[in-house]
Amino acid sequence: MSKVLVAGDFAWDMYEPAICRGLRAEGAEVIELHAHRFFGPGSLLRRAQSKLVFGPGVALANAAFVAQCALHKPDLVLAWRAPWLSPQTMLLARMAGAKKIALYCNDDPFGPDRDLPIWRAWREGIPAADVVLAYRTQNLAELTAAGARAVKLFRSSYDADVHRPLALTDADRARFGCDVVFVGHCEDDSRLALMDALLLSGLSVRIFGTDWERHARGHAWDKLVPILPLRGDDYVRALCAAKAAVVFLSARNRDTYTRRCFEIPACGTAMLAPRTEDLRTLFGEDEALFWSSADELVSQARRACSDDALRARVAEAGRKRVLADGHDARARARELLALI
Repeated sequence: MSKVLVAGDFAWDMYEPAICRGLRAEGAEVIELHAHRFFGPGSLLRRAQSKLVFGPGVALANAAFVAQCALHKPDLVLAWRAPWLSPQTMLLARMAGAKKIALYCNDDPFGPDRDLPIWRAWREGIPAADVVLAYRTQNLAELTAAGARAVKLFRSSYDADVHRPLALTDADRARFGCDVVFVGHCEDDSRLALMDALLLSGLSVRIFGTDWERHARGHAWDKLVPILPLRGDDYVRALCAAKAAVVFLSARNRDTYTRRCFEIPACGTAMLAPRTEDLRTLFGEDEALFWSSADELVSQARRACSDDALRARVAEAGRKRVLADGHDARARARELLALI
């Protein structure tokens, strides 16, 4: 039985917890190191140490990392978005018994925020790892240039136990039903104008997520606040209750795809997807409704909402694609175990 130590914040169920469940389903013994507990007490102290990558919590997390490697001698260590992990600690961890160390980060450490302390610290660890897993294709060459010994594309995933077609009650339809839904955070990028276009199109549009109030002034969703985030089955219900779900890509992370590109089709909902080269390698024209501008987004949304047969075909084909290509967390766990 392979032994895997997963070290990270464990703050969101779709990240470390999902991959741990996938690893266990594949028969691995999994040890979890919840690093965030070392950065408290209190959210202010936790945020300060996390952003500055400095303080007693950083030292404690590194010490715990080595101690867990000495205790369990894992075949593989997966450090999930762990800027606190120093190159010296990785050396000590190998001496203590860790056989292979993999770094992973779902945010972009080479993007517009590259000069923040967390990304400078994270990049310092690149040469010390045995392999660095890249969320996005453009990071592969950047990781190699930064001194990575080996790199591998490791895409995000959906959780098959969570993201699935869900039977809806009348109450669910009243709460979540709409033509188009977006569930996710807001940031100051193209999604501001795109969401305005959708809301002004006459379609029934719902938004769920974070930071929309901060950007609401002067935008069409100002009348929708408060806009709340969704998790778990409520997130799935919102996707299933909409005729179509839209995907926006983070400019801050230079994304060419995102986790929702797998979650939406897995839930059996027609996806309105940006027409990026990356996404077109993942989905065919009959498996998603692609758009390249605000006008085309509105046109595709209207098309999906007015043509029940088309919408059903796209939703079914998109779901078959993510199932066939293995974009679930358990399949990603198999990719990790193959590194051993």
